[in-house]
Amino acid sequence: MPRSGQTRIRTANVVFCDGHVESPTLKFLFADTSDDALSRWNRDHQPHRDRLAP
Repeated sequence: MPRSGQTRIRTANVVFCDGHVESPTLKFLFADTSDDALSRWNRDHQPHRDRLAP
């Protein structure tokens, strides 16, 4: 069991407009550029890679 101060937070609670909550990994939220990860944030469920920063 890790000592206090040595725990690592790897997920975040995300609340969506329809009221459901998910706990994706921080990597999925901020670093994943797969089509699945990108398309979940757009209303038309398309990845829109052309809008990614260079």
